[in-house]
Amino acid sequence: AILELRQEMTSLRLGIMAPSALSASETLDAWLTGLDLPATEVQVVDPDNQPLDESIEGSVYLKYSYAVKPDETKISAYMKPYPFAGRGVLFNPDLPDGEMHMYGDFPLALFEEI
Repeated sequence: AILELRQEMTSLRLGIMAPSALSASETLDAWLTGLDLPATEVQVVDPDNQPLDESIEGSVYLKYSYAVKPDETKISAYMKPYPFAGRGVLFNPDLPDGEMHMYGDFPLALFEEI
């Protein structure tokens, strides 16, 4: 179903809740490969979204955004500390119907075998 939605979407946001920065990065790489989406540099920020020059210890939230407009493509990603117990991936595509769609939490490893 995710791959079918991928064909229809005009933009996408992924929210990855992972136990570590490494796990979040590996999950993002697997999802981007599985969905055939471009990678981008992930900015590390603090809880107030201010840039950090250091890595994050412990659980993290990684947000990836992808949008295609007629004259440009926008891609961004950031990672910040995540103090909650939930783990998984939220899949939030924009589809032609204009309705809000959010699916998840999907397993972090969903695309590891593709």
